[in-house]
Amino acid sequence: AAAAAAAAAAADVEAVPTQAVALSETGATTGTGAGTGAAMSEDAAASEDAREEDSAQAREQLAEAAQMEEAAAASLLPVQVGAAEVLSLGELSCDPAGYFSNKAVFPIGFRTARMHTSLHNKSQKVRHVSEILPGPEFVVRAETDPPYEYRG
Repeated sequence: AAAAAAAAAAADVEAVPTQAVALSETGATTGTGAGTGAAMSEDAAASEDAREEDSAQAREQLAEAAQMEEAAAASLLPVQVGAAEVLSLGELSCDPAGYFSNKAVFPIGFRTARMHTSLHNKSQKVRHVSEILPGPEFVVRAETDPPYEYRG
């Protein structure tokens, strides 16, 4: 009987490290640290909530700043630059799909107007409006009767 009790005790001792490893692999805790895992989860969730709140506040501040800049720029527009009249500065896109290169930027919504010779009547000058659309797509519209448009 004593030998059987000793063998059972040895089996229990060998099982303890296996259980501890299994618990540590699953992230569970035992003994005095039972609340530590839950506290760490609560701390992580609170930290994540704080980061999301900070991020939302930063987005709001950026949107407000962009609106203020847009309003300031709009109060200056249209502005004459040489033969062209700048109607809208547009918005910059960080999308690498053709909105900028190392030599130029193509802000979505950028619009200019200038006088060019009419395609319908070579002796007449008409107003042409150029605009950058999403894609980017470049559009030139002639304000004539009938109007015409070029896209590229």
